[in-house]
Amino acid sequence: MRFAVEEINNSTTLLPDVRLGYEIFDYCSDNHNFNSVLEFLVANGSVPVKNSSLYEPKIISVTGPFGTTQTISVAPLFMSNLIPMVAHGATSVQLSNKQRFPSLFRTVPSDRFQVQALVRVLREFGWNWVAFIGGDDDYSRDALQEFAEEIRSVDICLAYQGTITNNVSKIPAILDKLTTFNISVVLVFANQEYVVPFIEKAIERKVKKMWIASETWSLNQELLKKNGTETIGTILGIALGGIKTLQGFEQFVTRSLTRWKRAAYHNVSPAGVEDTCNQECHECLTADPKKILNKDPTYSFTIYSAVYAVAHALHRILQCGPQANPNKCSKCRKDEWSANGSVRCTKRSLEHLNYREPLTIGLLFSASFTLLSLVAVAALFACKYDTPVVRSAGGNMCFFMLSCLCLCAISVYFYVGRPGSVHCVLRNPAFAIFYTGCMSCLAIRSFQIVCIFKMASRLPRAYDYWVKHNGQWAAVAGAVAIQLFLCGLWMAVDGPQPITYAMGKQLVFDCSLGNTYIFNTIFVFLGLLSVACFGFAYMGTDLPKNYNEGKSITFSLLIFYISWTMCLTAHLTLKGKYLPAVNALSVLSTLLGILIGYFFPKCYIIIFKPDHNTAAYFQTAIQSYTIHSNT
Repeated sequence: MRFAVEEINNSTTLLPDVRLGYEIFDYCSDNHNFNSVLEFLVANGSVPVKNSSLYEPKIISVTGPFGTTQTISVAPLFMSNLIPMVAHGATSVQLSNKQRFPSLFRTVPSDRFQVQALVRVLREFGWNWVAFIGGDDDYSRDALQEFAEEIRSVDICLAYQGTITNNVSKIPAILDKLTTFNISVVLVFANQEYVVPFIEKAIERKVKKMWIASETWSLNQELLKKNGTETIGTILGIALGGIKTLQGFEQFVTRSLTRWKRAAYHNVSPAGVEDTCNQECHECLTADPKKILNKDPTYSFTIYSAVYAVAHALHRILQCGPQANPNKCSKCRKDEWSANGSVRCTKRSLEHLNYREPLTIGLLFSASFTLLSLVAVAALFACKYDTPVVRSAGGNMCFFMLSCLCLCAISVYFYVGRPGSVHCVLRNPAFAIFYTGCMSCLAIRSFQIVCIFKMASRLPRAYDYWVKHNGQWAAVAGAVAIQLFLCGLWMAVDGPQPITYAMGKQLVFDCSLGNTYIFNTIFVFLGLLSVACFGFAYMGTDLPKNYNEGKSITFSLLIFYISWTMCLTAHLTLKGKYLPAVNALSVLSTLLGILIGYFFPKCYIIIFKPDHNTAAYFQTAIQSYTIHSNT
């Protein structure tokens, strides 16, 4: 810097009539950083006076410390007064935030571009099982965060991340992890103070990997020339500028290719490799390193991948070895899985709703409670069959509804355990048929009550015909027959069948939905029945209280809509062994909606208000409604 300033001052062409001065403070250690900054700010009136148009600052700019952590530490002291600060070595992504660092400028690009170049190299060669080793500073931590963001949308797995500290005794544990997780590609994104002892320990233990270096140590020739470097694999670097500008890089490439050619000649087994692979290996092994350098591609990154072409050649050489021969790979069976980079298959765990899980126990308890409650209601209605409450609720039709709901509750038990063909049939198809019977009864019952009070006097002949020919049962039978036909067609064309599918380490047992068009038609038909039921219930909202079931039916339908909307959404978006539990919960909530909304209020009157369960009370309610309507 001193030389550059003196050259400018002594030149008549660089900056004529301008003379630069400078003052140097010690930024070379963390201990002196703040002392130097504070001394600079208070000395010689360096701090400007805000909102003063007459103020002419003596200081044009400040050249900050080299490292990222040091720059982030002291920069806020300059930013508060908008003193221009030029960073010549700090590459942290944080420093690009102009809200935090409004007057900071850099002569080096952000680490974001370097990380993007690294990710592109990894994607190009299909290296998707990698480790990230960083130092204990902002430079490495920021890069790790950026790297994790970049690989989130691509097929790259961060199998392990480690932090190198000044405590050298912890390095062997990190190297052991790389071996344990079977990681072949290691990104070492750290400053030289951390990297040198780490690589030296890797050389000592002969940990053979594909080491990818960040720009801070990729040009460390002393480290690359250390004895034993060839025992730890290939070191690839990401550096600034193009290949031709890197001093000594061509020699490094030549030395690396020659070393790996020698290793490849010993490893290649022509008997185990096809002719096409042999041809590619021959081209790699006989390639001139200088020709490879001339074929390097150029990316639209500020940071240029200086070793891309060399890595491509080395990657092809490594593929020729018998250990990496793709022709010897074998697929795992359906009930097995293998981690990226693994050389063996592992059995998947077999998953389905079993009887010992708390969720399953809760489902079975709820289904049993619902079933017993329905039986209890049926027994109560049988004992009080001749009372007005039971007759107004539907009489014989109530027992048909309760029977359908009981059969629906029994279908919940078939969601537990490893499903077979019978389980799949007795889940959705059985529920659809029996629930259609119950829903059609509610719709017809609502229509019949409205018809008695509002339509019988206007259309007496139609009403007499409806009563004479048991119109209510004919309508229910018609609805059930339509649903039976649809479910029969569903089973004949493509009904629910037991399936197994893999999810990571799991093999899940479930039932398919079969033909989705027929499945959707079945539930659309149920939806139309529910809409008709809602319409008739709404028409009867002003009927006598004893016959006004609009609120209870509306509550039941609301539960129905919410439950099955959630269930269908889960089927479209989720997978796993708990998906049948969502279906079972929808069935149970639908049944409880009718039980609590429609039947429990009638049970309450029968048990706790017997004075309301008399013919006289009902007759009084009807007379009051008639007088009010006429008025």
